[in-house]
Amino acid sequence: MTDEPLNRIVIVGGGTAGWLTALFCARLASMADAAPLSVTLIQASDIAPVGVGEATVPPLKSLFAFLGLQEREWMAACGATYKLGIRFVDWRAEPGEYWHPFFRFRGDLPVGLEEAHIWLAARERGDAVAGPLDRVCLPHIEACDRGLGPRASLDGPPALAHAYHLDAGLLASYLQERAVAAGVVRVIDRVDDVALDPESGDIASLTTQHHGAIGGDLFIDCSGFRGLLIDGALDEPFESARQHLLCDRAVAMQVPGGRGRGSIPSFTTATALRGGWAWQTPLYHRVGAGYVYSSDHISDDDAAHELRDHLGEGARDAEARHLRMRVGHRRRSWVRNCVAIGLSSGFIEPLESTGIFLIQRQLELLRTFFPDRGDNSGLRDAYNRRLGAAYREVLSFIAAHYQPSDRRDTAFWRDATAAPLPEDAAALLSRWAQDASALEPSDVFVDPIWSSLSWICVLEGLGVKPGRASRLYARLGSDSLAEALRRSAERSAGTLDELADHWELLTRARW
Repeated sequence: MTDEPLNRIVIVGGGTAGWLTALFCARLASMADAAPLSVTLIQASDIAPVGVGEATVPPLKSLFAFLGLQEREWMAACGATYKLGIRFVDWRAEPGEYWHPFFRFRGDLPVGLEEAHIWLAARERGDAVAGPLDRVCLPHIEACDRGLGPRASLDGPPALAHAYHLDAGLLASYLQERAVAAGVVRVIDRVDDVALDPESGDIASLTTQHHGAIGGDLFIDCSGFRGLLIDGALDEPFESARQHLLCDRAVAMQVPGGRGRGSIPSFTTATALRGGWAWQTPLYHRVGAGYVYSSDHISDDDAAHELRDHLGEGARDAEARHLRMRVGHRRRSWVRNCVAIGLSSGFIEPLESTGIFLIQRQLELLRTFFPDRGDNSGLRDAYNRRLGAAYREVLSFIAAHYQPSDRRDTAFWRDATAAPLPEDAAALLSRWAQDASALEPSDVFVDPIWSSLSWICVLEGLGVKPGRASRLYARLGSDSLAEALRRSAERSAGTLDELADHWELLTRARW
């Protein structure tokens, strides 16, 4: 091997991960000044995407901008809707709800963070607060209550931070069309064998049923949980996270959605059920729904029955699609000249909509540490270290939705709340137990995904109070705290008055 630029990328597997990776690599190829870079995707003809409703997080906008995808076009093609946050229902012993609204993920001080600490200080002083923290400090929930979207018009900038709901099957088809148009070679075939170089141990070529051997310099495994390359050929160990998260199954259904003003929610709903939790992601043409559960606590048939009861009449005749999940990640996702992306790399249950985001993080890391044909060991180590940190943070954040809960009404909830927290999550909760201002994810995680406000929303939602409010705001008098919260409410009201109805906004975008 030399330090010459690589010029052949081979991707195994279609679906969202495969075609997103293919389009990303095609974009990199268009930017390269060196030797031409070819991208080939091998897609099995007998494996169809599940096509469930998929929820996302705000950074998706930056990825699609890099890929040159126009929001109005791709949203219409994928049945997409806007998402302002997640509504959590019945995650405590007492029935009720809490919210995790959106704001900036990284960079500037998130909107609502200062207000959150003021709210905590006011409560600690015994002052009357106008409502729960998530409603008082951010306008997103009121926007969701009113059926509003994040914009005043299609052409103007968004007034509220947002993500999207989309049809994963339609997204894969859309990305495939764009990738092929960008020069990606699509091969519909089955990979029967993987040939390794006897000296280096790198993958030399893939033997397909009808197209023979396909060689490459860099191979990307997007084959899903089976990990055809990273596991089947390179035997990279998988590190399970089942000790922290018990859910290992899902059943998905498609049910009818609403039509007309105020009929399409601009939020995801996650409802705690007997053996796990159910999701509802509202799309423009239907609702994607499902139940993530533990096979140790409920059978597949009982889970499907409970989901139908939860969804009501619209789910009576819906097809139930059962999925097996392996929670955890590869010890290394980049081994030799093979990078595993998507489910072949790892999976953390989608409670905070991180499925596509983790693909995005992998692609961005691949761009940062893009290899050549020489010794890439340092790049591989840096990539694996950074990606491992992202998996640990997602695992920690999801686990923190379960263990602090006071729900104990079923065997699942007794076991889920007794499961040990990951070390990083335990460290942050220990800080929260001392002082609200000590809850700072950047002190624990490398390039953190969520700010302290996200953690505060979840912990407060679960009824976990800090040991004391932030020291800075605890010194302010009641009048100062009340005035600060009043100004926050005025800003929120002004923002809400500018927003358009969610359904009408989406409908106008399709004209």
